[in-house]
Amino acid sequence: PDIRYVEAMGEYLKVWLEGEAKPIITLLSMKKMEERLPANFMRIHRSYIINLDKIQEVNKNRVIMDAETNLPIGDLYKEAFQAYLDTKFLGK
Repeated sequence: PDIRYVEAMGEYLKVWLEGEAKPIITLLSMKKMEERLPANFMRIHRSYIINLDKIQEVNKNRVIMDAETNLPIGDLYKEAFQAYLDTKFLGK
């Protein structure tokens, strides 16, 4: 199944999969996970890496993944995420 997003939890990561109610928990750093994921993933916060293909909506400083999941966009990642949105939706 597809990874929807990755959430940091101390020294562990919660990997949330499409169609699964519970995450897979793994002992891995965000940096290592970022290096291993394909190009359609982006870090949007110190604690979150998202699958860009699974975004339903972007609302101010939050990414809506589904009805139950909206994730914050961290200040450090705002610019890169906005640049991605600009190229994706505005064709710049």
